[in-house]
Amino acid sequence: MSESKIKPADTITVLVTRRIRDGGDDAFEDALKQWIPRLTRFPGHLGVQMLRPLQGDREYGAVITFRSTQDWEAFQQSSDYRQFLEEIKPLLDTNPGFVTANGLESWFLPPEDRGASLPPRWKMAIVTWMGVSFTVYTVTTLLAPYLSNWPWLPRFLLSNACVVSVLTWCVMPALTSVFRSWLSPRT
Repeated sequence: MSESKIKPADTITVLVTRRIRDGGDDAFEDALKQWIPRLTRFPGHLGVQMLRPLQGDREYGAVITFRSTQDWEAFQQSSDYRQFLEEIKPLLDTNPGFVTANGLESWFLPPEDRGASLPPRWKMAIVTWMGVSFTVYTVTTLLAPYLSNWPWLPRFLLSNACVVSVLTWCVMPALTSVFRSWLSPRT
């Protein structure tokens, strides 16, 4: 599959959490500095974001995106990844935690709740519809005066880029936070 044909529904986002032994932070961060350049060259890898622990905590997080589930599975089987896991094993206090989500589901994974399961699809659809409706209306209203003289295609592309950006970094994190108890009620 070429990079230009990647669809959001094909991608997989993986949240990996690792609790480090007391005093192992520096060695773990050094291992990460050596590992991340190797990770970014792996076929199908689309991005990684490291999450440092809050003060007083020892749990590191990594949000990794792959082009497909098959790429993620191939990565897990690679000798490079297995070697990295062996190198950091003595630094870990517990076994790593993994949460995976495909496509838009990754908006609904609360990073602070490692064991959370995804909400029912109908609830994700309602919250997504609310976010998209609000964002499209707002972006269209705000950009219309500035883009009215633009040709249709550039106007369409810029508006959609703004909608996706605002949804990803502002609206969906806010909505999933506001609706967290409804999306994933505790039993």
